[in-house]
Amino acid sequence: MKTEFSIFLPHQEVRRVDMYLSALFPDHSRSYMQKLIERWGITVNGEVL
Repeated sequence: MKTEFSIFLPHQEVRRVDMYLSALFPDHSRSYMQKLIERWGITVNGEVL
C-alpha cells in the first residue's frame, strides 16, 4: 500500500529533505531519513529524490 503525505514549507525555510525530516521526527537520525528516502523513493514537487 502506498502512503502519501505532504509537508509545506515557506520558501525561505527550505533545507535538505533529510535534515528537515530528522528535525521534524527527532527520534530518528538524519542517516535513517536518508535510508528512507533511498528505499521509498520520496518525491519533492513530483520528482523522485
